[in-house]
Amino acid sequence: MRFTRTVAAVALAGAISAVGAPAALAAPAALAAQAATPVADTLTSLNGYVATGQVSKSTGRDLQAALSKAAAAQGAGDTAGMAAALRDARETLFAADLSQVSIGADNALTAQLDGWLGAPTGLDRAFEVNRSMLENGDITASTARRVVTGLTAAQADPAQLPVLAAYVAALPDAKADTAAKVALHTVLTTLQLGSPQSTSGVTVRVSNNTGQVLTRVSEDKTGSWTAEFPAVLNVGDVAAAGVSSSNVNGANAQATYAAPDGT
Repeated sequence: MRFTRTVAAVALAGAISAVGAPAALAAPAALAAQAATPVADTLTSLNGYVATGQVSKSTGRDLQAALSKAAAAQGAGDTAGMAAALRDARETLFAADLSQVSIGADNALTAQLDGWLGAPTGLDRAFEVNRSMLENGDITASTARRVVTGLTAAQADPAQLPVLAAYVAALPDAKADTAAKVALHTVLTTLQLGSPQSTSGVTVRVSNNTGQVLTRVSEDKTGSWTAEFPAVLNVGDVAAAGVSSSNVNGANAQATYAAPDGT
């Protein structure tokens, strides 16, 4: 089970970070320290899972193509190309049904990919939460496939995010566990709003990119903040709150906004 990152507040500790929340729609191209580890090793592991039936042949071909591309890019010193191919491989794992990739194979391969890419962000984080829900039995297979379809559409058109978020919020308990559904909806909502960003490490900003007027329904802050999140966020508005550098340690901020339909 990988679904351990919290989807809680925005924390400041020298630099703003979204705890468990996606940083942007597009994942960064940077690679972690494991970049020197041969991708060929992961490709060998994958081939073993395909041979034992833990990865279906069709999904295996997609993963083999992505990892082969990553290995070639690694050999050529193309870090950006390597990262892009590795992200394609990880997304394929996240989007797979249990009949296509077993839980054991998924966890092992994803751990290796995370070693290069770091924790999933943006839409990749939403894909990960959906797959984790599937592995934990918190969402039906058909519903998980519908979420994958929605996330894939959002990659091409971010305006599809509100549609998907509304779908997830309305899921009956028979199709998705309540707590897991809330977690996935929180990730999708964070993607809609935009990501907390930092300038000097003491200001958090969230843009309203939802296309709807949002109303603040709750706010929770710890520390000496110099600004308040506004009660209403009009389309295109940016909510910002700051804390002085001398008061960063232990400072936390969270604001929850709702659309007219309550989402």
